[in-house]
Amino acid sequence: MSTPPSALDSLTSFEVVGLNSKFNFSDGHAYHAPPRALAGVYANLGGIWEAAATSSIPDAEDGFKNALANLIDSPRLERHNFFSVLPTASNSIDIVAAWLHMRGKRTGLLEPAFDNLPLMLKRRDLVLYPVNERDLLDLDSLEKKIDSQKLTALFVILPNNPTGFMLNALDFRSLCELCERKGVTFIVDKTFRLYSRDIFDDYAIMQDSGVEFVVIEDTGKTWPTLDLKVSLLVYKDTVASELRMLYEEIFLCSSNFVLLLLTRLAQQTAHHGLAQVVQKPAAARLGLVGDVLANSPLSLVPNKFKTVLPLAWIDCKESGMTDLELVAYLKGYGLAVLPGRNFYWNSPEENTYNIRISLMRPTMMFYTGLKALEKAVSNLSFPFYPLQKIA
Repeated sequence: MSTPPSALDSLTSFEVVGLNSKFNFSDGHAYHAPPRALAGVYANLGGIWEAAATSSIPDAEDGFKNALANLIDSPRLERHNFFSVLPTASNSIDIVAAWLHMRGKRTGLLEPAFDNLPLMLKRRDLVLYPVNERDLLDLDSLEKKIDSQKLTALFVILPNNPTGFMLNALDFRSLCELCERKGVTFIVDKTFRLYSRDIFDDYAIMQDSGVEFVVIEDTGKTWPTLDLKVSLLVYKDTVASELRMLYEEIFLCSSNFVLLLLTRLAQQTAHHGLAQVVQKPAAARLGLVGDVLANSPLSLVPNKFKTVLPLAWIDCKESGMTDLELVAYLKGYGLAVLPGRNFYWNSPEENTYNIRISLMRPTMMFYTGLKALEKAVSNLSFPFYPLQKIA
């Protein structure tokens, strides 16, 4: 890319620039060193290849789905037979978007959200209506939006990227029951599911409520596999034939090798514990970022939910800089990060004082990048003075 991205560009444009940056803290993919607890899986790639070569596609798909169900303690998912396996979560989102368009669904979408989600939905000619995180807790407000905007689908992200917003089991049940009562299809993106510390069987809740549901699962933000990943698309039987038809127009199957690799990783993660393998490393890195920002004009946005995302959501208002100005400033230190305004797909001009930093980077890059971040923030005056005045 010859010119730096601007306010009009997508977050992915900033991520593309990040690929060529010295310290790429932009995309949220898992690029950290494999946890020690999973070393045996990576050491046996040859054996996994041999097993994949002799296994059937349906068996590999069932094996992965069941391993994930065990990891998230969901007997209902293990017994559920209506699903497809796609190469990426973006593929799943596009299939869902095509189905929403086919069904003429008026769709409420959570704000904030990573902007490729609204962009992909709009590309399928969907008109989107914003739903705020607080609406998912104030169901009277949400019901009024459903009625006034005549919504027939609700698309949410739990835990939400980048805020960490999450519903507990009681609030999740109430939301499902409202959607069922109003005849609203409930679509939930669980891309960051494994970073939630509040584990409950959401599949049981959705099935028991009777709501029409579609769930997008993903592995790309969790296990470091050099972007070998799959996305599980799970849906109620009432929509299975249409979603499967759309799937089969584009895909035949996913890689047996990738499915078996991720099955083994899920199994070993369950053996050693989700907190130990996934959540503690992210929490430790977030703590280090917080230490670097201490006594600077930048601060971590408090997360009051039981989530520990592999991301740092940072408030830069006290610096006097907007998100784009700070992104440009950090670029001068070799750091690539994301501006916050693009997550607010319906109101970017009202939300210009956050940036997002991804944490699960290769070990050496993370720590040297942290030093660069420390130097960058140490050169910010408090209160802030314009950049040209900084020595």
